[in-house]
Amino acid sequence: MKQQFDQKDSYSNFSEQFLRLNEDRFRLLVSGVKNYAIFMMDPAGHILTWNEGAKKLKGYEENEIIGKHFSIFYSEEDQKAGKPEKELVASIKYGQVEDEGWRLKKNGEKFWANVIITRMNDEKGNLIGFSKITRDLTQTKIEEEKLRSAYKELQNAVEGKTADLAAALVARDEFLMIASHELKTPLTSLKLRLQMGKRNLRPEMDKMPTKEELLNFYNQSLEQVDSLVRLVDDLLEVSRLQSGQFSLNKEDLNLSDLIHSVAQRFQDEKKIVFKITPGVIVHADKYRMDQVISNLLSNAIKHAPLSQIDVELNLSPDLKRAFFIVKDSGPGIEKEMQDKIFLRFARLSSYTHVGGMGLGLYMVKKIVEGHGGDITLLSAPGQGATFVVSLPVKEFLP
Repeated sequence: MKQQFDQKDSYSNFSEQFLRLNEDRFRLLVSGVKNYAIFMMDPAGHILTWNEGAKKLKGYEENEIIGKHFSIFYSEEDQKAGKPEKELVASIKYGQVEDEGWRLKKNGEKFWANVIITRMNDEKGNLIGFSKITRDLTQTKIEEEKLRSAYKELQNAVEGKTADLAAALVARDEFLMIASHELKTPLTSLKLRLQMGKRNLRPEMDKMPTKEELLNFYNQSLEQVDSLVRLVDDLLEVSRLQSGQFSLNKEDLNLSDLIHSVAQRFQDEKKIVFKITPGVIVHADKYRMDQVISNLLSNAIKHAPLSQIDVELNLSPDLKRAFFIVKDSGPGIEKEMQDKIFLRFARLSSYTHVGGMGLGLYMVKKIVEGHGGDITLLSAPGQGATFVVSLPVKEFLP
């Protein structure tokens, strides 16, 4: 029996020595870990141990931190919210709690931490403290934020492209509707005219139109063909303007004389009042500027048929800018439509009865911008519309 007791006692002593040796080795292992902050806390959360990883991550020397409460690593906001205490309570209740959030270093710098707090018990299951392991995941957090931001940008881009595509489809459908209507009108008229002309040709009955009737027939038919040609030319012109492939053959141009000349073509249709400063020379494409003037005048005549049209050409005080103005006293344009009217195929809802494909003002804007100028609109419902084209002046010859 004595021999058995001695063996049992010897085994017990050996086990205690072995456990103490392993505990020492474990402490050495923990203390040498540099990539993780690992330390022990008492039941109230005061720090009892400190390893190299904790020193490296949080910036505190061992003699600075031992005995301090671990809430020192939390922001003032988290401390006021009782987050440190809540984590200890959760660890007591569940045995372990894991959390990610911003923590503070000694110098006040924030870092994104992954934290695991584990309840420590004695042999009887009584609470004796906590272990705490902290990893610095700041770089991972930054990469996640970059990825999230990139994903958000991609999502916004996709949504934007989807919206653009939807808008483009709507614009396409509107264009096809408008274009088909505008092209069909002269075609229908031309077809009717040709049918009527055919019915009047009855050689077997010696029924033939007179020279005057034939001349009138061909002139009216050519007018319809010209309308079709203009519509097709406008479509081609918009395509060139949109792609940036339109060319400008600039020369020194007397803008004052050109405005008078173009406006005279509209005098039979409308009363136009001139207030033109003579001798304004610009470096511009004569054909394109003719388009600008013609489009603005025809636009005013179409949308304000009962209005007088005022045409002005003024100079800035320093004589460096010319302001070509076309003003009517028609019904005006709603504020929400004033930017849209310079877009392709834009037509005012108030003037759906007015013909055209909504290309004129778009072309005007593109041409004016191609000359280093700009166009603005001043209008309000019931107060008419004033278009102001600003262009750089090459020379002034008063």
